[in-house]
Amino acid sequence: MLHVCLLSGEQVEIPKAEHDDVQSVKRSLQALLNIPRFRLRLVHGEMVLEDGASVASLVDVKLVVKAFTTDSQASASLITHSIQGRASEVESLLEEPQDPNLFGARGFTALMHASAQGHLEVMRLLLEAMAEPNLAASSGATALFDASHQGQDEAARLLLEARADVNAKSNNGVTALMNAIFHGKAESSHLRLLLEARADVNVKSNNGVTPLMNAAFRGNAESARLLLEARANMNEVLILRARQPLLDAAFGRSSGLGLPSRGISLRAVLLKQFKLTRRYMDSAQELKDLCFLFALVLLHANGYELRASWIPVNATGSLNQRRADVPRP
Repeated sequence: MLHVCLLSGEQVEIPKAEHDDVQSVKRSLQALLNIPRFRLRLVHGEMVLEDGASVASLVDVKLVVKAFTTDSQASASLITHSIQGRASEVESLLEEPQDPNLFGARGFTALMHASAQGHLEVMRLLLEAMAEPNLAASSGATALFDASHQGQDEAARLLLEARADVNAKSNNGVTALMNAIFHGKAESSHLRLLLEARADVNVKSNNGVTPLMNAAFRGNAESARLLLEARANMNEVLILRARQPLLDAAFGRSSGLGLPSRGISLRAVLLKQFKLTRRYMDSAQELKDLCFLFALVLLHANGYELRASWIPVNATGSLNQRRADVPRP
């Protein structure tokens, strides 16, 4: 056993057979004391042991906990190297030790910057140094918000594993899920990751916008489909005038939003939408699905009873497979 004497005088026993070097011992002490290993120093006699030193021949060591450095230049360097993805430089700065939770000149932490850039090794080091994943910038945005803005799947996964709040809101009431959908950089895999982490599909921003509205606005049929599969509530859909020029045109209004009258047929809506949006789409099938989703959301939001017979035979995905499960207003 390796006997580690704490400042309190208490002794902790560490099985040497399970630890090859000092760094390994520090990791065990971090888990035990909830202090990042970068702040821990093991002292044998008068000598501070290097992380790579073997513990095989050691019996008694003292533990010293270093305070964070107050060097503002080192803090700025940690931010810079995190942005650039320089893991070795980041590790050296954390060893000084540097507080990973300080905000830089632009109002973001090192973890926020690394998450937005997808620098995974830097993120792992910062999280090991106990960087707080739920710290928010002045805008209210967290590291997960930044990762989702850029569609960084693995960065988001690391943050979620570190207990990042998937439903944290910015000052505008926007969540990571809404941000990922609206900015259009996230693939469906990113949305699935957030949904599996129980992202709220019916959350509203401060101006009443939901993730489903964002998907419709972006013209993203796959995002809308995933949200509907996750039970996004179409009754909450409100169409915002300034954000729906195509729909205004589709329903013949020069100003404001034109909503379909009670007598209009779903087929007419689909055909009008097809003509107006086809030049923006990559494939005919994607366009048909998108038009269907637009029409479905509009009609349901305005009190129409959605009948299974309305779903086109060629509609793909789970919407076609779950015809009997179409929700009613």
